[in-house]
Amino acid sequence: MIEETEDAIGQTCDRLCQIVRILHNMSRSADIPSKGRSQDLFKCLQKFYGVLEQLTKHHYILYCQCQQEISDNFRLLVEQVGTHLSQQVYAYITYKESIQIQAEPQQESRGKKKGKGTTKSGPGKASIKKDLRFIPELIYAIEQSEKELIKLGKKTKENLMGSFKKSTSRDFRIDGTTVSAILHGQEGDEDSVNGTGSPKTKKMKYSFASNSTTD
Repeated sequence: MIEETEDAIGQTCDRLCQIVRILHNMSRSADIPSKGRSQDLFKCLQKFYGVLEQLTKHHYILYCQCQQEISDNFRLLVEQVGTHLSQQVYAYITYKESIQIQAEPQQESRGKKKGKGTTKSGPGKASIKKDLRFIPELIYAIEQSEKELIKLGKKTKENLMGSFKKSTSRDFRIDGTTVSAILHGQEGDEDSVNGTGSPKTKKMKYSFASNSTTD
């Protein structure tokens, strides 16, 4: 029974190694224009890391119940994920986010040229926004799989995260320009109601934007 389980795990890991190579190549070429390509890639990556998380949990249970050692196939899979896939995925996420940051001022300038009240999001900008919707869930799936790998490594006293770079810590910051505009808008509403003016608040000097730092 144990031998059959090991064979099944070995075959599963071999298949997943092939998928790692496919996803790696796709993430390198996903900037080629194609409708929905990035969204499909993000979905595939999220499912893959979900499978990796469950497979890691399975190894953890086997070790706790039967003291079964981690298979070489699983070690190879984890190494390939760390060296080939995760690094490329984070690089691609950063690339997609940079496209949105570059596109926003261009869209604003086009809107101003067309005239007030005629600003519309172009198809490219809308497509980028749709792509970025999948990023938080993908990052969560990556972090959950890494969490299980760390847990398994501590249990077996193996460094399974040796091929991984330190995870990127991502936080969400408020856009100071938007907040300032909202505050000034509220001041204008209060003035119109009360019929009195109030001193303008100082513009926020904070530079709030999406940020990424390493742990």
